[in-house]
Amino acid sequence: MELIKMKFFVFALAASLLISCKDSGKPVDSDLPKTAVNKSSDLILLSKEQLKNAGIVLASPELKMVTADIRVSGILDVPPQNLFTICARVNASVKKTNMLQGSHVHKGEVLCVLESPDFIGWQQDYAGNRARLEFLESDLKRQSGLAEKNIASVKVFEQAKADFRILEASQKGLKKRLELLGFSISEIEKGNFSAELPVIAPIDGFVTSVFVNSGQVLTPENPVCEIVNMDHIHAELMVFEKDVTKVKEGQAVEFELVSEPGKFYGAKVFLVNHKISRDRTVQVHAHIEKILPEFIPNMQVSARIRTDAQEQWALPSEAILSDGSSSSIYVSDAGTGKFQNLKVEVIRNQGDICAIRFPEGIEAASLKVVVKGAYDIRAVAEKNAESEE
Repeated sequence: MELIKMKFFVFALAASLLISCKDSGKPVDSDLPKTAVNKSSDLILLSKEQLKNAGIVLASPELKMVTADIRVSGILDVPPQNLFTICARVNASVKKTNMLQGSHVHKGEVLCVLESPDFIGWQQDYAGNRARLEFLESDLKRQSGLAEKNIASVKVFEQAKADFRILEASQKGLKKRLELLGFSISEIEKGNFSAELPVIAPIDGFVTSVFVNSGQVLTPENPVCEIVNMDHIHAELMVFEKDVTKVKEGQAVEFELVSEPGKFYGAKVFLVNHKISRDRTVQVHAHIEKILPEFIPNMQVSARIRTDAQEQWALPSEAILSDGSSSSIYVSDAGTGKFQNLKVEVIRNQGDICAIRFPEGIEAASLKVVVKGAYDIRAVAEKNAESEE
């Protein structure tokens, strides 16, 4: 009989311990404000042993001056003055070209050579007008002297002056046209005419497009090539209307290439457009601190604009639990071993500190937040969830 009693006692004790172990870490009712509760399974009770093993450290959020990041997207671009589309300007054929897309060219370098018989005619006209102009100038001086002595009529003098001025204006116009096309006036005045016209690079840069080939006949509006100068490549960012009032000139920008995530580059806000586009965004022009060879116009970028510093609640980064789409923390219930999972919004990561925004109605200063051991508590919660299934 005594043996039976002893066996019953041992069985009852074992059952009690088993129940105690199962209850440890189970969801419980919370004494915290209901506005802070996500769902009942977010309330966890840990045993003294679990608390010890987790090495839990509690701390209250602190107010710190931090800058909030505005996340935006955009592209790399160059200003209009750094993008040149070079046209033929005349009716001519392409005699030769060595241009290749992607090649670097220097200002003054020959891009291609055009030829046309009209070039000879324009140079002949200039040389002929020059000789004719010298004659008319000499005749004008002679007629002026005769008119002063009343030897020749004033009418003849006035006609000589008109002829000289008409030809002089025509010669000036022809000279400007030849200079604009790229002909050497000094060579023409020496009698050295050419049927070829070199097309010269107006800037240093990279050839991004070539529109001609040898033997092609061009008209004045035909583009020959396109050159881009990378000295002033910048980031054109699209900021949503709700955030644009926070963006100001001089603010720091960090951006990464979409094709190379994780590698950040520095920039500063230079201009903020004053027009809202149809998609309710505003263009922000940011100057890049260091231009690198891998930057190419129209590359997509993802950026963060650091707005002016504001006072925000802050916690160590170790206290923040993230699942990719949302962030949360664990809050202690007055040292009772109860922990509540509370969703928060991470405004910005600043080194080992996270600026966060608490749900409406939460008194952040009164909270005791798990700043060490948060991941251990989550592991217990996940294990409990698995056992319940």
